Amino acid sequence: MEKIDPQIEHLINSFLQHDVPHLNEDLETVILCGSYATGQATLTSDIDLCYIGEFPTFKRENIVFQGKDFELMVAPWSWYEEIASERKYANNIGTPMVMLAQGRCVWGNSDKWVHLQKLARETYHAGPVKASDENIRRIRFHLTNLWDDYCDNENQTERQLLAMYLIQTCIESIFVLRQWWAVKPKYQLADLRSKDANLSYKLELCIQTFGGDQDVLRDFCTYVLNPVGGWLRESWTAF
Repeated sequence: MEKIDPQIEHLINSFLQHDVPHLNEDLETVILCGSYATGQATLTSDIDLCYIGEFPTFKRENIVFQGKDFELMVAPWSWYEEIASERKYANNIGTPMVMLAQGRCVWGNSDKWVHLQKLARETYHAGPVKASDENIRRIRFHLTNLWDDYCDNENQTERQLLAMYLIQTCIESIFVLRQWWAVKPKYQLADLRSKDANLSYKLELCIQTFGGDQDVLRDFCTYVLNPVGGWLRESWTAF
């Protein structure tokens, strides 16, 4: 596990000394999550902290401390436990379950936290629930429609915009179709490289041409859709 940058560690400790006393006895554990916990932080990254304790409800807060944004997720143990066991795919790419699985305790370690992270890691390694046949059909239908709109449009600027939207939709779809946990856009290409080199190669060709090469774009989309039935050209009924 990556070591926390000493300057960031000092900043977090200073922040907690400033903020924790305001929470009286409700706060029991603080978990560092997100990019600073995984070693992927940049100069502009927020510091994500999960506050866990005997709080009455869930809430989010943003506090600027010494020029740095602290994103706080404050909730009781029961809320985090429910989240930690949730396998359903979520569009929220910063899902609390993933944050807990990859998190690092920075204040108030306890047996409760050890149990909570174990539960989150089990859920994380199990992966999202497999997409239903209906969800797969919707993805196929949506991508087929986007492709047709792209092919029918004769305005070069609008075609390029549609192409980029089609590429991004394919990327988002692949995480659902392959049962991969979603990641932020800035991590998507690296994540795809590690999971499917052929897919990432086709994606990079699309990006290099800004979606302007129709054959390259079609090849990428087809690669995404073929394992689940390809383009949706057959009849269907929604119930």
